[in-house]
Amino acid sequence: MHEGHHGARRFWRLCLPRLKFYNPGVGVTVKQLDDEAGPAILSIYSAKNADGAAVAGTGALDSFAPPPTESETVKTIDVKGKDVEQIWAAFKSATKAENVEVAEEDKKEMELQAQLNAQSEIDRQRVAMVRKAKKDQEAMLEAAKAAVARQKQED
Repeated sequence: MHEGHHGARRFWRLCLPRLKFYNPGVGVTVKQLDDEAGPAILSIYSAKNADGAAVAGTGALDSFAPPPTESETVKTIDVKGKDVEQIWAAFKSATKAENVEVAEEDKKEMELQAQLNAQSEIDRQRVAMVRKAKKDQEAMLEAAKAAVARQKQED
């Protein structure tokens, strides 16, 4: 789907916001291109090791990312044709990132949010029915007024 960019798009929409939330000091820049047949490269910049050694990338080149500074290394991951799980596994491998378990408090909040969303849908349907009934009544009243006006004109 989308010339192999579907996984990259899902990673961008699902994983990057969570990464940014848990790592607010990490800068994230996304450059979307119109060329879907082109490459899909994830470039990860990090500070060089304490000994100054550069960490080797995975081999793919990102021509749109700026070159790393002298104090940075860059790892690139070719994400074209990969699904979110494969991209996340490659990202974790490249950065030594770890999954953060969902706290009980957050689980309760997510359950509450799901309940509120379900109730919101019920309320939206109820309000839509009330609005439709009101519009139907107004249409019937207008039709009745028009019928009375026609009757008066005929008499």
